[in-house]
Amino acid sequence: MDKMLNRVLSSLFEERSRISPPYDELLKEFSYFRALPQAYQILKENGKLNDAPAVFKEVLKNEFNKTLYLNMFINKQLKLILGIFEALAIHTILLKGVYFSGKYFGSIGARPTSDIDLLIKEDQWLLAISSLKKLGFLPSEDEIPGHFHCTLIKSIPQSPIPLQVELHWDIVRTDTSISMIEEIWSRAQLLHERNYIHELSELDEFYMICLHGWRHNLDSLKYFIDIIQLIKKLRNQLDFDLLLKRAKKHHTKKRLIRTLSIVYNSYPYLHKINPFPYSKNVLWKYEWIRRPEKKTFMKYIAFLSYLFFSYDRCKYSLAEFCRWVFPEDYQLKSEAGHDVLKRGKVRAYLSLHSARWRGFIRLK
Repeated sequence: MDKMLNRVLSSLFEERSRISPPYDELLKEFSYFRALPQAYQILKENGKLNDAPAVFKEVLKNEFNKTLYLNMFINKQLKLILGIFEALAIHTILLKGVYFSGKYFGSIGARPTSDIDLLIKEDQWLLAISSLKKLGFLPSEDEIPGHFHCTLIKSIPQSPIPLQVELHWDIVRTDTSISMIEEIWSRAQLLHERNYIHELSELDEFYMICLHGWRHNLDSLKYFIDIIQLIKKLRNQLDFDLLLKRAKKHHTKKRLIRTLSIVYNSYPYLHKINPFPYSKNVLWKYEWIRRPEKKTFMKYIAFLSYLFFSYDRCKYSLAEFCRWVFPEDYQLKSEAGHDVLKRGKVRAYLSLHSARWRGFIRLK
């Protein structure tokens, strides 16, 4: 168990325990992962800010207010989009974002975000894009082949970061799992006074949040907070047996067990709220995400384990290995530099693996 991560999570979620000094250490952890707004909202709800120093409260509140003002703008844009989608009978499910923040954290300012994620039906994709273009959104040039979403962007006045809308028509890659999209739609619930705008069922919401955390290898405190907040909110309504039964059907069971094992092992207090009987030991350390500049042999082994052995079928692991050896263009540019393809793809692959090998032999 990572003591610092456990201390950070305990300070947030254990209602009977007080925040223990040094307070500046907690602020550093929250700040590093851009989790100050989440921390403020949770501590305020638990009544833990009353005894905290004024400086500690002020830092948290200032970051919360900044997030709140930005998310109010995003929420206004979301309402415009949903209004048009409703009028055009575009079936839509809200994913994450300001709606998730308001429902499960009690305020749209609790979670920083710069995008709007919406699940739509694939046969309505062109209609949805056309309607977004009328609102000033333009298709992004940085699309990822083989993925199940497209991105549209819109400039925000006085902001260097544009607002993004991601239109999803699936949840996971179908070359490493069985599509669950029809089941997701069948369990989705209509929002009040809407005929085409839905929200995920609570168990599916938790399922998606866990898969989202897995996809990022839980490389941020924010993923822990999201998962734990849902466990606290749903409590015994969260049926792990049913969840893993669905995951087995979709071939995502290993991903779920890995993700929840890391969370529960990092914060064992969760077993008092809703025990997770399938927990396993996973090679993962908080310091690896807190200090990414430190490269070690064990960290590299753990990453390869995550990358290749999180799948329920050998063919999925093989597909992921092939993608790693012969990555798509966007990944080549990300790892080896934007200009790496100018000399041809074969040289780009050689350059990439040469850089990986040099990095490997320098591991401690």
